Amino acid sequence: MVGAALEALVGETPSAEAVAAALTTVPASELPATLPIVDIGLDTIAHYADEVGRAKTIIMNGPAGVFEIEEFSVGTRELFTAVAEADAFTVVGGGHTVAAVERLGLANGIDHVSTGGGALISFLAGKELPLVTALRRSREKFPRAGRDSRRVK
Repeated sequence: MVGAALEALVGETPSAEAVAAALTTVPASELPATLPIVDIGLDTIAHYADEVGRAKTIIMNGPAGVFEIEEFSVGTRELFTAVAEADAFTVVGGGHTVAAVERLGLANGIDHVSTGGGALISFLAGKELPLVTALRRSREKFPRAGRDSRRVK
């Protein structure tokens, strides 16, 4: 598992204007709680890309920054490109993740693209998914319904 960012870009507001204004690269240990993180820094990109290059299985959930704004899309673009080009089994999940993968034209390089980010993480963490729970309860409540009721007699 890849650890926390080494450094990040922060700005007063996550907008293109922040680039010209007060955008600063800050070490992760010194991130100010009052400023939003708009992208990961270059050292973090290099570190993560190196880890991705060595991985045999990659599960990614969430973009690295405010990828919808070009100035803050570098981390997401570089990491997602590294994932798409990796010699590994790759899974990406979540609505924003899927949007970024599609926007970057990388979907064909990913083995599995899931729109269910939270559900994907819950499943991988061993938690039962709400729909699976509902199906089990339904089967307990209506044991003869379903497959048996469709049989031709």
